[in-house]
Amino acid sequence: NYKLKSYPKNVIYFLHISKCGGTTLRDAFIELNKFSNTKVRRFPHAVKANNLNFKNKNKYIISIREPLSRYFSAYYDRKRSKELNKIERSYYELFPTANKLAEALSHKDNEIKFKAIEAMEKIELVNHKLEYWFSIDFLKKQKPYFIFEQEKLEEDFIKFCRLIKLNKKINFYVR
Repeated sequence: NYKLKSYPKNVIYFLHISKCGGTTLRDAFIELNKFSNTKVRRFPHAVKANNLNFKNKNKYIISIREPLSRYFSAYYDRKRSKELNKIERSYYELFPTANKLAEALSHKDNEIKFKAIEAMEKIELVNHKLEYWFSIDFLKKQKPYFIFEQEKLEEDFIKFCRLIKLNKKINFYVR
């Protein structure tokens, strides 16, 4: 569906990588769009760069996060989910903390190690690598217009506003 569309060049597209501050940015972009000539449109988590028709060399932005922090956030966010499937529930029983799962990846007992590797592959969010959103080829052909770092979202948002020449202060609420 997204690949068939042609996207206007005057919009910057936000590719929402999970557990990287995207919800906070989404809210800030809603405010930004009220005051800026440059509009930012957010794609949902499920939309990946490879699924887009960016033949117009559209500008896109992303947010990233330090990998261990992202792993912990994904682990506990998914653990709290009411939509856990039976397999995920069994892994959370076997590895009740993010540390237990991480430590089990190098366990001497191969059965425990195998279960941990399997858990990393089967637990939603935890198994989403950056490759899930981008291929190296895509990044080589089209570099991001701006990269936000979750650890300094507010500071990066101010830089982004300067980049698009927005002089109005936008309220920014970190969730």
